[in-house]
Amino acid sequence: MSIRITNLTFDADQDPSEVTISMSVAEAAHIVRHLGKLAPATTVPPESNETLSALYDCLTANVFNAYWDDGVDGFREG
Repeated sequence: MSIRITNLTFDADQDPSEVTISMSVAEAAHIVRHLGKLAPATTVPPESNETLSALYDCLTANVFNAYWDDGVDGFREG
């Protein structure tokens, strides 16, 4: 796995407020494929669904749909 934290942003109390991560396209594909199988009813509480939907939308729109005709299904590792 190559997922790693590349940056932490801190709030006024010096608590982490934002995390920036780096991952391979293959790792992002695994996340998108998993998230695509989740129905809204399986994510509790409701704000979790918003977060997961935003991550899915971001990765599919800006990576997979932008570079592969079949989106994440068109991506092949290797």
